[in-house]
Amino acid sequence: MGVCLPSEMQSLFLWGHAQISIFREAMTFFIRLVQPNKTSVSVCVCLWLNNKMNIKFKKALVTGGAGFIGSHIVDALVSSGCQVAVIDNLATGKLSNLKHIRDKISFYKGDIRDRKALDTAVKDCDVIFHQAAMVSVPQTVEDPVGSAMVNEIGTLSVLESARKHNAKRVVLASSCAVYGDDPKLPKNENMIPKPLSPYAVQKLTGEYYARLYHDLYGL
Repeated sequence: MGVCLPSEMQSLFLWGHAQISIFREAMTFFIRLVQPNKTSVSVCVCLWLNNKMNIKFKKALVTGGAGFIGSHIVDALVSSGCQVAVIDNLATGKLSNLKHIRDKISFYKGDIRDRKALDTAVKDCDVIFHQAAMVSVPQTVEDPVGSAMVNEIGTLSVLESARKHNAKRVVLASSCAVYGDDPKLPKNENMIPKPLSPYAVQKLTGEYYARLYHDLYGL
């Protein structure tokens, strides 16, 4: 079964910095645009992995892998023959999203803020797909400090654990929210960030940390 991706979707996938992806927003746009079924979303993820990941890896970790997008990344990785580990605290993710491949993955119920649990999940992984986050903008407005512990410190912990365990790459899910209410589509990394919520600031901070870890440590 094949899927024809609209040009808008193709242009949203990845551009600029290899470590930073607006994958969540790209998938959301795709879902709203063509209303795909589960199979077409999985195919979409497979196409992205095959076309954009120019490294060979044997084992991958997906943080937030029991969520909607995370579970589809897990599906695509398993289908490609990759060993897959998943860490998810199940605050919003669901094990039912992984039940059809549960015996093919290593699942760790844990939080990215728990350094010990994170180190256990990251061990021996070549690449990390970082999807774990507090994604509710209203929730970040209500609790900016608590959400920053997840979205900022949690992301920093993922990057540091990747460095500690010699992972080759971290693929970070950022957000078009970092550009504020600018109506321009598609978004691109030449646009000036104008975060209007704690969530947007936290995601932008994650991008800066990703760039810093690339520049300082080659991650």
